[in-house]
Amino acid sequence: MTRELVLPFSLQLQIIDQSLAGKPEEICGIVRGRDRQATALVPSRNVAEERTINYLVEPSVLMQQFAFEDAGDSMVAIYHSHPESAAYPSATDAWTAAYPESVYLICSLEVLQPVIRGFELLDIEADFDLTAFKQQTSFYETRPGLFAWYRAAGTPLPQALDRTCFPARDPFYVVWFQPDPADEPEVRVVCIGEFRIKSH
Repeated sequence: MTRELVLPFSLQLQIIDQSLAGKPEEICGIVRGRDRQATALVPSRNVAEERTINYLVEPSVLMQQFAFEDAGDSMVAIYHSHPESAAYPSATDAWTAAYPESVYLICSLEVLQPVIRGFELLDIEADFDLTAFKQQTSFYETRPGLFAWYRAAGTPLPQALDRTCFPARDPFYVVWFQPDPADEPEVRVVCIGEFRIKSH
């Protein structure tokens, strides 16, 4: 069952306005709320090096989540924009996701009418042979040294992946960072679940 995040229309408009103003760069920020109901935005500067294709929320903004918690609230979401691509997590988004309790909101400006969608990005504990996996899949380099493979919902798994460890239906990314072939790769498997966005 699709879960829900209540994001008032006024906050959606703020995200869209910030996204349009920041184009062609990605914008970002965090969302304060309680019980999956958003109450306020905290916009952030995008401090990533390549801001047209990536985002990074300022550490000082992320630290505000502790003040939220002191008041009984939480960081219910983290948002960013995709100026030229769909409102769906990229491999880089999956790699950098570090807050499993927060919804990841993406505002797409790919078409004339901006679109906001929400996602849960969760790590899967999985042990598999990366060398065999690479031989069986068409992976790609999404950033220098960052490689990825995307499994669409319901499609077959490569033989290298243990079927008992991976979701039967949900889409997921296998992403790994290996800037030098001689280095030991850092590997993450990130499952994607969608949140329905409600305005009230």
